[in-house]
Amino acid sequence: MAPAGRSGLARRIAGFGRRLTDAAVRWMTCVLGRSDTGPLGIYCLKASIVAMVPSALVSTFVVMTHLALDPQATWRRAPVPEVSLATLLDMVIIAPLVESALMACLIEGLRLLVHDRTRIALVCTVVMAGLHGLFSVGWGLSVAWTFFVLANAYLIWRRRGRAFAAASVPHALINLSMFLVIAAP
Repeated sequence: MAPAGRSGLARRIAGFGRRLTDAAVRWMTCVLGRSDTGPLGIYCLKASIVAMVPSALVSTFVVMTHLALDPQATWRRAPVPEVSLATLLDMVIIAPLVESALMACLIEGLRLLVHDRTRIALVCTVVMAGLHGLFSVGWGLSVAWTFFVLANAYLIWRRRGRAFAAASVPHALINLSMFLVIAAP
């Protein structure tokens, strides 16, 4: 049996995690809405912004932390692609389609076992961020919020049969913005 102090600490950490998740979901649903009403294009544009801004802040924090701890930047970095038409097609079309298909399969499988949308989105987030984290831990941390938003978008628009578009279009817009950042002189 675990000491009382540990179980109390574990309960506090779990409680903090639940409150943080609840606050994130409330903010996201406040901006995006709870349902699939309205035009899908507007939803996708808003979802890309809701996903991108916090992820960019996390990414900036991760990079600054790594630079502070390792000024020579010997840590494993996310791969920086070359600027080319092939890279543009890969980042903006192929990657969002393949990753959204993988995420859709994961969500549909989880729906058979779990009936809570937030838990499904959290598991999906951990898996997808973990896959990105195989290349770089910082990259995995940076995309976690993005995949939480994309998983929720998929789950919200699933009823109208537009779930794949609701997840892959914002993903493509986010990757396009990242490509433009990389391509900037």
